[in-house]
Amino acid sequence: MTYTIEVENVGPESALDITITDELTVEMVLGQIVTSQGGCSETAGHISCNLDDLEPGASAQIQIVVIPDPLLLGEIAVNEASVKSSRFDPITFNNSANSTVQIRAYRRLE
Repeated sequence: MTYTIEVENVGPESALDITITDELTVEMVLGQIVTSQGGCSETAGHISCNLDDLEPGASAQIQIVVIPDPLLLGEIAVNEASVKSSRFDPITFNNSANSTVQIRAYRRLE
């Protein structure tokens, strides 16, 4: 299962020292993280990505591949990510998002 997080600077000034955080549920095992800029780390299900800076209108993407526990088939999984910058942001309602998915069986193609 892959979560894609897209961060876009919709403000009039550069967003500085951007940090994305995402908490995996205990039933999820991290497969890999791919980011278009900066770097990410994971400790005990806590994902932290440092994306450096984004100019106005620029965006960055993070893909987080997770492997759900097979016992969760049919269950609903909720994932939430949030973003912050070292520069003051007067509009914070768009600094987090969540995704809800139903876990389904999958087959790995070789």
